[in-house]
Amino acid sequence: MSIKKSFASKSFRYGSVSFITAAVVVVIAVVFNMAILALPSEYTKIDVSSSKLYALSDEAKKIISGYSDDIEIKYIVEDGKEDAVINELLERAMTANPHITVTHIDPVKNPELTSDYSAYSQNSFVVISDKREKVVSYADVYQSKYYLDGTEISSSDYQQYMAYAQLGMYTGNPPTTERIYCGESLLASALDYVTTDNIPIVYYLTGHGELEIDKTFSDGISKDNIELKPLQLATSDSVPENASAVLINIPSGDISEEEYEKLSSYVKGGGNIMLHSYYKYSETPNLFALMSDFGMEAAEGIVFEGNSDMYSQAPYNLYPKINTNAFTAQISGKYIFAPTSHGIKQSDALPEGVTVTSLLETSDDSYLKSPQSITEDNVEKSDGDVDGPFMIGAAAQYSADGATGNVLWFSSPFLAISSYDYNGAVLELYLSAVNTFCNKDAQASVALASKTISDSILTTSSRDNALIGTIIILIIPIGCIAIGLANWNKRRKK
Repeated sequence: MSIKKSFASKSFRYGSVSFITAAVVVVIAVVFNMAILALPSEYTKIDVSSSKLYALSDEAKKIISGYSDDIEIKYIVEDGKEDAVINELLERAMTANPHITVTHIDPVKNPELTSDYSAYSQNSFVVISDKREKVVSYADVYQSKYYLDGTEISSSDYQQYMAYAQLGMYTGNPPTTERIYCGESLLASALDYVTTDNIPIVYYLTGHGELEIDKTFSDGISKDNIELKPLQLATSDSVPENASAVLINIPSGDISEEEYEKLSSYVKGGGNIMLHSYYKYSETPNLFALMSDFGMEAAEGIVFEGNSDMYSQAPYNLYPKINTNAFTAQISGKYIFAPTSHGIKQSDALPEGVTVTSLLETSDDSYLKSPQSITEDNVEKSDGDVDGPFMIGAAAQYSADGATGNVLWFSSPFLAISSYDYNGAVLELYLSAVNTFCNKDAQASVALASKTISDSILTTSSRDNALIGTIIILIIPIGCIAIGLANWNKRRKK
């Protein structure tokens, strides 16, 4: 048969149709795959992890997408050794905000490009804008928290308990650990840091037996790119001019008359103070005089709640009413746990230019008991107890001569401790106050919640193992063979 006739043959025509069809299918598949690859990863990669490590939270998307500055992120990692979670985080950040670009820099191939960041391990990344830059260390992305009977403890305490347990010196419940992922929060903080026009400074008063600022709160302040500095006011002429606020955190001793004058002048000049106090430390006449300057008086004793809907187990474990205002708007619908509070009352005659607003308050059924009268058998209201309601969180504003100052006062020590912050509301309230003092959006804190990394282990019984093995080794293969034989027999008979 000639070559010409072979091209006109029936088999050639069938073969040509099959070849062209296969080619068209291949082209369609290639184009389809290229189109899919061009889509943002949030549409092509579904995060099925229990803690959603690979997906941006809605809050993170909102924060990351909100920046209009051009931002470069240098991802310092050797080729092939990328952390999958961080790599996905940066990819999704680019998708959320087109002003963000990510450049991978291999420190082995390009050591000269990473010499300024040699102190940081691989998988660290640098966030850069025209204003400044910030390094997010890989060592900070994954952290551990330690707990003993539900209360957070330090790393050193955890190691000590474990050592005691090994030596047989501790027989209680063993401490537990929780592994957390902070990548989202650290990225949001870095973006805020490199784009903000200035870095506010908040001072915390020292020298009066103050409680150290809770680490969770100080970390939150730091992530919101607010600098926290100690203030020894006794040796200073005045509160520094660059102070956005002064924190007074549960002092066990009183301030001096000179410090009282400096703080009062600071607020009247437009400054901000946040005080956390404790009923046990009530011998502080100068500190209370400072509060009185701004229309608030201490009701000494412990507040008990008579409304069973507003306490838990014991009537001094308060769940106060949250009044909505600029400081509490973002915790609307949540609850605040505020045990062992003393009362705060508005002064009968407010000083000129002062307004007082209740933030947290008890019901009309609440009452104040002196600590000396409280016993296990005497928690009910009795003669001599002072009737409520009481504020246990109050805000005073002073306005005069074009200046506006603010004083916040919280009377439960647990509002300055994160260990009993069961739903994050106390942290939100704390950061809201600090951000408001710093003229930042109180509801736009970039201190995002960390994500717990939980390793889920599938455990099966011996019986289940035997059943699964039988299905995989015998039933499935035999079923496949039976189906094949049935099809063969059916075709044979045709």
